[in-house]
Amino acid sequence: MKGPRAEGFIVMRTPYYADGLEDLITWINTHRPTSEMRMLEIGSYVGESTLQFAKHFKQVVSIDPYMENYDDNDLACNAWPLSWAYNRFLENTMNHSNIKSIRMTSDEALNVVNKYRWDFIYIDALHTYEGVKNDIQNYRGLLIPGGFLAGHDYGWEGVKQAVDESLIVHQSFKDTSWITKL
Repeated sequence: MKGPRAEGFIVMRTPYYADGLEDLITWINTHRPTSEMRMLEIGSYVGESTLQFAKHFKQVVSIDPYMENYDDNDLACNAWPLSWAYNRFLENTMNHSNIKSIRMTSDEALNVVNKYRWDFIYIDALHTYEGVKNDIQNYRGLLIPGGFLAGHDYGWEGVKQAVDESLIVHQSFKDTSWITKL
């Protein structure tokens, strides 16, 4: 298997990419303090970004179905059984009271989280044009006025196309995250 490894799993966010996510969080903090914000993270894998968000945000709700074989082009899908990734996510996040996990697809979870308005939504689930476009359309209406919509893998062709057709990107970061303030 390709990719850097640590503690038995492929590291998705090496220090360079973790710094990029910190830059995104810093950007948000120039507008409003993240310590007062509730956020949704769509797509979590083993929780690397979830833990990074949890250091800064009041509440992090993670949505991920941990379904096997969802995308042949996604390294995380093919690196390990997704049931293993979910167990690793639970182990990694169990000592963080501000993290909640919803094990559903983003379409299914919409019926659970649409009762609330969110300050920040981060999309890092399906890396296909259709998947990203669908998540943007479904979730942007759940943001508070002036909320932030962001995501990962802006360098992937389908991701970039879906984002650029749907939004005006205010900033992109070295970890391939993107963000817009609505």
